[in-house]
Amino acid sequence: MDSTPANGMRASNLIGTEVKTSKDEDVGSVSDLIINDNGQLMAIVVSVGGFLGMGERDVAIGWDDVTQSGVADEPHLRIKATLDSLRAAPEFEARN
Repeated sequence: MDSTPANGMRASNLIGTEVKTSKDEDVGSVSDLIINDNGQLMAIVVSVGGFLGMGERDVAIGWDDVTQSGVADEPHLRIKATLDSLRAAPEFEARN
């Protein structure tokens, strides 16, 4: 492969992307990706809550719940959830 396929996306373009709710509330930025054993993107991990980095916790958001727009090298991500529902969501704990 000599370049990213037209229907593909590089992980480095998703990590760090800001996520907003459908009501334009800032959620946070993508810190990690969850990929299944078939190589399909299952979820994004976003740090939510807290203030100035204090008290944040990671929450996994299913990729099916994410709407993307923009272009592959500058995606815009939106979710249907509210900030309150994300704050109440269980904390994501990575297992190696």
